[in-house]
Amino acid sequence: MKNSNNLPRLFLKCLAATTLIYSAIAGQNAIAQPLPADSGAINVKDYGAKGDGITDDTQAIQKAIQSVPRDNSKHVTIYFPKGTYAISNTLKWLDSKGNWWPYLSFEGESRTQTVIKLKDYASGYNDPNYVKAAIATGSQNPNSDGGGNEAFRNSIYDLTVDTGIGNAGAVGIDYIANNKGVIRNVMIRGQGKYGLNFSRAWPGPNLIKNVSIDGFDYGIASLNHYQYGITFEHISLTNQKLAGITNKNNVLSIRGLTSINSVPVIQNTSKSGFVTLIDGNFSGGSSTVSAIDNAGTLYARNIITAGYQSALKNKGVTVAGSTVSEFASTSFRSLFSSPQASLNLPIADPPDFYEDVSQWASVTAFGAKPNDNNDDSAAIQKAMDSGKSTIYFPAGVYNIGSTILIRGNVRKIVGMESFLKPRAERAMPSPAIRFEPGKYDSVTVERLNVKGLWEQASPQTLVLRDCAYGNYQGNKGAGSLFGENVMIGKWSFEPGQKVWLRQLNTEFTNATRLVNNGAALWILGIKTEDPYTVIETKGGGKTEVLGGLLYPGHGNQVPTTDVAMVNNESQTSLVYVTAADGTGQDYTIHVQATRDGTTKTLTKSAVSGRGSGSVVFYRD
Repeated sequence: MKNSNNLPRLFLKCLAATTLIYSAIAGQNAIAQPLPADSGAINVKDYGAKGDGITDDTQAIQKAIQSVPRDNSKHVTIYFPKGTYAISNTLKWLDSKGNWWPYLSFEGESRTQTVIKLKDYASGYNDPNYVKAAIATGSQNPNSDGGGNEAFRNSIYDLTVDTGIGNAGAVGIDYIANNKGVIRNVMIRGQGKYGLNFSRAWPGPNLIKNVSIDGFDYGIASLNHYQYGITFEHISLTNQKLAGITNKNNVLSIRGLTSINSVPVIQNTSKSGFVTLIDGNFSGGSSTVSAIDNAGTLYARNIITAGYQSALKNKGVTVAGSTVSEFASTSFRSLFSSPQASLNLPIADPPDFYEDVSQWASVTAFGAKPNDNNDDSAAIQKAMDSGKSTIYFPAGVYNIGSTILIRGNVRKIVGMESFLKPRAERAMPSPAIRFEPGKYDSVTVERLNVKGLWEQASPQTLVLRDCAYGNYQGNKGAGSLFGENVMIGKWSFEPGQKVWLRQLNTEFTNATRLVNNGAALWILGIKTEDPYTVIETKGGGKTEVLGGLLYPGHGNQVPTTDVAMVNNESQTSLVYVTAADGTGQDYTIHVQATRDGTTKTLTKSAVSGRGSGSVVFYRD
């Protein structure tokens, strides 16, 4: 553990992280607004919900949920206008036959003014040994409790969940989402066992961002399961009774965590638990406990605490000091002479643009028709060239036969979880979407699924948020890139690009997933499936991976010649684990590095184990 010799610098970093959290959450309240009338969302009031804080809206909301078709190409948003929706039982994500089903979002009109409120002293919620959720998401291939590993695109936005009083066994949100799912701009408050629970099989990968949790025994709990990893950013915890976050076996990647508590902020309770934590500010502590209590694997950086016995207890040993500049519970490996520390690349938060919904332009207003299997390319292009700043796609599938060019006045595209894909008899144009130089500094794309290539051919900053499918290519001169909660197969970055990726799930490719050719690449929380190289860094590039889980075997043998990470005359720092179901289902070679023409390899036998998998802390 390194106690900071430059406390003002550390304090300013943590203060900046805290400011970002509160400004992001407070800012959301000011920009909340209704969805467009033709968005394709299901309004709970159309199914009889009152939102008056008195009427029991449980059955009306459940009816709205169960009206969703069982069709994985038709993700549906359940929309809650401003109001307080009283409930007395769990809102379960079920289909019309009562079977668990994903491909669903809850979205409120306002984080502070849309409240789902569990009635006080609700039946079935009074026993802390028998937990029961206010909201429980589901899986396409569920276990009996709705868990599973096919809980695709489940998301919750812009609302508050309140578990009331007299509900000692309550859980605010019992969350399952895989590959691409997010809880964003949400408050969870009240009494009960867990504010946010990840204890059903199998949680993650998903993103939790701009979330505040007030109350409960534990703010966040991830118990039982060792995969697939959860990414947190800008999280606020207050007034927990036992701990802010408790993790047993899973992989948590956390940035920008604030806590005002007397109890431990993080408990990493078992050998399999893996926590990456950067930029934390923990106050209100007790002199009898440490802020972080680690029994597993921990990487921590830029942590400042107040009131606690110490910032850190590691495997039963209290480590002196109230701050952490950088700590690794297992030593960094290096194949060449390198610092025993991360690259510590500069971190930036994505820009954004908000405009009153009355100014948005729908692609359907220009002739596009979802779900009709006709070519919508010309109509979509008309919308993009209309001079409007925000373009949206009402929910559905849009077929395209030519490249969509993003240019001119476009500053934001809202996809409503719509798909762009070719007609059955046509090949997708390449690229499917091309970002060309436009009028403004940045373009943001949200909730759009594209079965083709995303090409950035513009110096503008590009933000991909809650997007999926296809591949990404940055052309020469491409601007900065932000990706958060993205599921895209192959990525290619060019010299000079700056790239920040949060909750990256990369699958569906039988080749190297990310090629960093001279860029600065920063990743918080990565998850992969199947073998092949995950990242190749070359051309003098810099790559920093902070947390995540690689799953190379996916139940199968991994070729012994496959290499997880390749560094060719560049710089990398890597903090990750692998999951392996048995012998031969992990990488034999984790890192292949070349410096000054000499190539060396870091093998599985040279790193720590995690069951049949590995723990990798590496720097060169």
